[in-house]
Parts: sequence; structure tokens; C-alpha cells
Amino acid sequence: MAIVAIMGTVTLVACERQTDSGKTVGQKLDSAIDKSNENVAVASAKVGAEIDKAGAAVSKAASSISASTSATAEKAGDIISDGAIHGSINADLLKDTELSVFKIDVDVKLGVVTLNGLAPNEAARLRAGRIAASVKGVKEVKNNIVAKKV
Repeated sequence: MAIVAIMGTVTLVACERQTDSGKTVGQKLDSAIDKSNENVAVASAKVGAEIDKAGAAVSKAASSISASTSATAEKAGDIISDGAIHGSINADLLKDTELSVFKIDVDVKLGVVTLNGLAPNEAARLRAGRIAASVKGVKEVKNNIVAKKV
């Protein structure tokens, strides 16, 4: 116990002792602690600013990913729509007794239908174009069907 009391007394005396600069050791210690607190505050502000920048960058990246995902979903929707258009046109061509799905090739890209192949006559060729144009989702029909000459 006596040793602890002696050490406490020595520490207090040392804190009150004047140094070369005219300050006590305790004053110098308080000054160093204040300076450290200032440095911590400056560093904290810098870190906060960097975190804000990083947050903005993450937010921008998330927006970019969201836009990219939306564009991909739109393309997938177009592909599904094109497939539905293709199937509808082929089904309607099957109903026509003069037109053959085996002789007419139907290509669909983004709602634009291209018809290639053979029809028995000009009326059947034109009818194939009208059939394709009547399907929901078709934006344009390029009728390249050739009518057989009789």
C-alpha cells in the first residue's frame, strides 16, 4: 500500500514540476491530449467525406445496374413478344388453304415481320402480308413472298 501511495505522490509532483518551456508536465500532457483530439476530429471529418463519396459512387453504380437490368428485361420481353407474334402468324397461315407454312418463312425481330417464300398466286401473297399485319404487336411487315407464275 505504501508503495502505491509513494508512486501516486511522485506522479502528482511530476505533473506540477515546471519544464524548460515554463509549462508543467500536466499542462504539457493536457496540451498533447487536446492536440490529439483535434487531429482525431480532422481525421474523422476526412473519413466522413470519403464515406459520403463512396456512398454516392455506390448509389450511382446501383442506378446503373438498375437501368441495365431494366434494359435486359425489356429485351427479354421483346424476344417473348417476337416469339408470340411468330407463333400467331404461323397459326393464322395454317388456316388459309392456299398458303403453306412449309413454303413461307416468317422472321420477327422487335415486331418487324419479314415474310419470305412462295405463294400460289398474287392474291395469296397479299393475303399472307395482311394476315401478318393483323397480328397484335406487329409494327411492320416486309412481304418478300414470290407469287408463282402460272
